[in-house]
Amino acid sequence: MSITKVNLQNKLERWKQMASQLISGSEETSHSIELDPAILDKCRLAAEERQTTVNHIVNEILEQHWLKKNNELPTMISREQMDRNPLFLLDALTQRELKPFGETQYEQS
Repeated sequence: MSITKVNLQNKLERWKQMASQLISGSEETSHSIELDPAILDKCRLAAEERQTTVNHIVNEILEQHWLKKNNELPTMISREQMDRNPLFLLDALTQRELKPFGETQYEQS
């Protein structure tokens, strides 16, 4: 069977399970995520090498990602950059509070 056919069958099974849960009224939540098959294979290989589970490998990867993200310093945007690129001024796109125009630098989140 091809990978796409297997993926479609897996999705169909999940939909059937969700439909039966809705009909029966049970509200069990599934704590599963869908990974790209190539990434899942890499995680399986890493888990076999380290003699652990795929879940443990994925949790470690996510923890490392969030640690890296939390340790990154905000990038300072100069007034010249703001003048060249007015999109920095749009709060909805950058999701940050802008300082008054008298300030020389702005933080980018």
